[in-house]
Amino acid sequence: MAEFQPEEENLTPAMERNISPSIIVQGGAYSQMLGHLTEEYEKVTKESAKTGYKKLMENKTAVEAVEVAVRVFEDNPCFNAGHGSYLNCEREVECDAMIMEGHTLNSGAVIGGRHFRNPISLCREIMSESEHCALSGEGALKFARDKNFPTVKPEELISSYAVNIGRSSYQEYVDYHYRGKPVQAHETEFDKEYKQYVKENFGEIPPTYDTVSAVAMDSKGNLACAMSTGGIAGKLKGRVGDAPLIGCGAYANKTGGATVTGVGESIMKMTLGREVVYNMENGQDAQTAAENALRKMKDTVGDHGGVIAIDKNGAFGKTFNTEKMVWASIKNNTLQFGLKENEVKTEQL
Repeated sequence: MAEFQPEEENLTPAMERNISPSIIVQGGAYSQMLGHLTEEYEKVTKESAKTGYKKLMENKTAVEAVEVAVRVFEDNPCFNAGHGSYLNCEREVECDAMIMEGHTLNSGAVIGGRHFRNPISLCREIMSESEHCALSGEGALKFARDKNFPTVKPEELISSYAVNIGRSSYQEYVDYHYRGKPVQAHETEFDKEYKQYVKENFGEIPPTYDTVSAVAMDSKGNLACAMSTGGIAGKLKGRVGDAPLIGCGAYANKTGGATVTGVGESIMKMTLGREVVYNMENGQDAQTAAENALRKMKDTVGDHGGVIAIDKNGAFGKTFNTEKMVWASIKNNTLQFGLKENEVKTEQL
């Protein structure tokens, strides 16, 4: 068998290819949500991108950049990751997360984590300090304790937002928040009381977002991706989504890196993250690769979501076929961000 030879252009240093360190992040894609916290979502998403970009400007690795970027989302209870993760059908938090280094293909994942405020950092610990790619449940907890990784009681991860959103069943949540279908016709007295409680305490029902993620390229031209989620509200206990599965929610190699957000069951059927990078391997730039992969999922299984990506030339890709997806990117000290289709706002750092 002939020895594998990587593409020469992928080995060319980033500086020689005139590539600047860059990062793109997203905080979730949805069709149905209310917008009274739009400014907060944009603020946190920009903070995530800035935090990761700061690492890149300190000549840190792409892995370090995506880890800290995702931690910003995990630490904010408005986002569906870490503290703020949505609840399963038994009113419990179960977090999934994954991190991957493109030029080595090393990865680490947490499945069904219930004791970690920052599961993305445990993913990195698994990638660096174990022989495995993924650990789940009690095994992940034992590994964390053996490594003196910070743990918390499961109830400490439950936010008021998650409790309110948790009124939905899994299917109602998917139909309403992703696919834009009306599912409120059978509203009960309890539902009315719940809405009144939320209005009195929060102004209106909180907006909702999905999986958070980041893709980065460092000063050496190496790529990495990371993602974290509490999964879909009302899911069955033990349900595993796309986020911790390599190639489903995210994938990175020397050609490109991508993460996705949306209905996990459909994303898994399409191995959507790998599909985006496969398109880049076949000569498509990040934007074209992302658009084609998402269109293929819609045509094949009829579902919705979003994609962010960076190709080997440092170009960004971002697309979504839900109503909204909050995102931000930084390159050459230029920050861009948006929420709605074709919306791009620009700030200079």
